[in-house]
Amino acid sequence: MGAVFVYTILICMLKGISAFALTFAILLGVYKIAKIPLKVLWKNLKVIIPIVTITAIINVFLIPGDVIFEIWFLKITKEGLVSVLLMFCRVSCLVSGTALLTFTTSPASLVDALEYFMRPVKMFGGSPNEIAMTLSIALRFIPTLFTEIGKIIATQKSRGAPFNSPKFKERLKAYIPVIVPLFYIAFKRAEDLAYAMESRCYVGGDKRTRFRVLSFGAFDFVALMLMLTYAIVAFWVDRWRICR
Repeated sequence: MGAVFVYTILICMLKGISAFALTFAILLGVYKIAKIPLKVLWKNLKVIIPIVTITAIINVFLIPGDVIFEIWFLKITKEGLVSVLLMFCRVSCLVSGTALLTFTTSPASLVDALEYFMRPVKMFGGSPNEIAMTLSIALRFIPTLFTEIGKIIATQKSRGAPFNSPKFKERLKAYIPVIVPLFYIAFKRAEDLAYAMESRCYVGGDKRTRFRVLSFGAFDFVALMLMLTYAIVAFWVDRWRICR
């Protein structure tokens, strides 16, 4: 999480195509080392393409500079195209880099790390342990709820629900019978979980002991040093381009 924090700040500071090219090359190498198929990376990037495209179309006409193409009152400038390209690179790097954390780290480890970083919450009377437990339960039940949604939709389709109707209004109405049972299932599972925790005398708070204790090992040190090395090199490449 520390590496992702450094990486996010760095990506927001970079302003050169060469630095982003270096970042993409390193990301592809890390995905290869982690044995994550590139189609998974493309699946994540595909989601942001419509949003980035709409933003790019707006920005390319609004940023002033050297006019390349003009039609009526619309002007495409060199600075606008560069800005749009940098925005696409920045968003793509952010999505690809931060996705690595979720692809290579278990939800339990992520929750433990969040609890560690939320320790300052104690100064304001909060409980990092209870917040982490809430996040852990939420992450645990997301796949379960998606499974339940699939079952409900399959049941409704067998009853003739028009999920594949060409009319958007009819497809929207078809999802209404899905929402009600889904909320019922979610609240029922939450109630069952609460009873199960109470029957086992669960007590939250900072006095609870841990089965897995986080420790900063040699591999963590090497990974963080590699991240800092990349950050220094990428920052130097970016500044070198600007100085020239």
